[in-house]
Amino acid sequence: DITARKMAEETLGRDQERLTATLRSIGEGVILVGTRLEVDFMNREAERLTGRKQSKACGRAFTDVVKLVGHEDHQPRNCPLTTAFRSGKTVGPLTDVMLVSLDGTERRVSCLCVPMIDARATLAGAVVVLRDISSHTIQEKEMHKVQKMESIALLADGIAHDFNNI
Repeated sequence: DITARKMAEETLGRDQERLTATLRSIGEGVILVGTRLEVDFMNREAERLTGRKQSKACGRAFTDVVKLVGHEDHQPRNCPLTTAFRSGKTVGPLTDVMLVSLDGTERRVSCLCVPMIDARATLAGAVVVLRDISSHTIQEKEMHKVQKMESIALLADGIAHDFNNI
C-alpha cells in the first residue's frame, strides 16, 4: 500500500508550488545558488535586474549571471557568495555595489547572501537577495540638497539679522 507515500508526494508538490509562487511575487530579486556556485532558480525581479531569463541562467555560474562592480570605482567586486560559503554566515547587505545587467545598465543594489544549511548541518547552497536602491540614492541626494539649502537659508538669515543690528 503506497497511499501514504502518494499523499506525501502530493503535499510536497503543493508546498513546492506555493513556495515558487511566493518567490515569484516578491519585489526583490531572489536567486537560489547551489554549492558549486551555479544558479538554480531566479524570480522575475532577478530576471529584470540581471537582464537574463531563468531558463538561460539556471546551471550557469553565479558570477556569469550577476556582475557586481564597486559603486565608486566601477571595478569588479569579489563574489560575496564565496565569503558566505566559507564562513557559513550571512554576508551583507552590501550597499556599495552596482549590478551590471546583460545590456550594460548599471543599477545601485543592496546585495544579501544567506547560506542554506540542511538538517545534517551541511551547506546546501545559498539565497541571494538583490534590491534595487537606485531610487533611494536619488532621494538621498535630493534630501541632501534640501538640507544644504536650508543651512544656507539659516546662515543668510543670521547674517541679515546681524547686519540689521549693527
